Amino acid sequence: PASKQATASVDCSAPGISNVASSALTGSTATISFTTDEAAAGEVLYGTSCGSLSQSTAGIGLPTGHQINLSGLNPSTSYSYSVKATDAAGNAATDDNGGSCYSFVTADQTIYFTENFESNDFDLDGQSLTLNPSGAGATYTGCSQPVTAFPTDPTGGNSLTLGDDAFELVTLGDGQTVTLYGVNYDRFYVGSNGYITFGTSDTDYNESLAEHFTIPRIAGLYNDLNPTSGGTISWRQLDNRVAVTWSEVPEYPSTGQNSFQIELFFDGRIRITHLVVDSTGGIVGISAGTGVPSDYQETDLSAQSNCAASI
Repeated sequence: PASKQATASVDCSAPGISNVASSALTGSTATISFTTDEAAAGEVLYGTSCGSLSQSTAGIGLPTGHQINLSGLNPSTSYSYSVKATDAAGNAATDDNGGSCYSFVTADQTIYFTENFESNDFDLDGQSLTLNPSGAGATYTGCSQPVTAFPTDPTGGNSLTLGDDAFELVTLGDGQTVTLYGVNYDRFYVGSNGYITFGTSDTDYNESLAEHFTIPRIAGLYNDLNPTSGGTISWRQLDNRVAVTWSEVPEYPSTGQNSFQIELFFDGRIRITHLVVDSTGGIVGISAGTGVPSDYQETDLSAQSNCAASI
């Protein structure tokens, strides 16, 4: 009898692409999503003009619902893009919106007012940085000015007897509150390692951006400081602000002296002042406590515009 042999079907059809969209736009990232009618590898081709899509980012796996994250983009910039899908058989299709490309515009770059000094490049001695809340406290604007003394005299303040890698809770009087990123607090923690935290204490001494951004924090000089070897840490509440001062506190075990102050104004402003800092590294800045932002770029704190008038 004649033998019969099954014949396998051959896929000659390219994937169908639909629902192309962009979302989650920041100053340096974007997410491109689209759908295919069969499992396929996705890819986004993009650039600053439709005629030159010179960059590309591939997706992962062979899904039908595609979400591809683009990074390293420039803020406040218009990008054109098309999407490509290739199925398991190698059939490919491209959707370039009928030849005119899809497009999106990245957001303005958010300034996070945080600088990590890692290479003996600390340059804030004798400067005072003022941060003014804007947009319901969700963002800040900054300015700086030269100083020769602390704006708030710490004399007569409340001494904090802090050990190495320690903290103490400060509770404000007279019903006052301070604000960080739009959240009000009537108390905060002062850490011996050069920072104030909100909602929870911290004793970390090995400064990193990941740790800095983990909890709400204002870092005057986040470093391994050791007040048991010298210097003083104190806080003082005035009519319009509270000031926390680290005066001549050495780095662990007993190196140099570091003098800086964090002032929290009851109207939401923040001022960070450095007099003499012998430490060559450390983190200075603010954190909302939601992790390192996806579009984080280091801020050159010494390059802020000059404050028109002191507070």
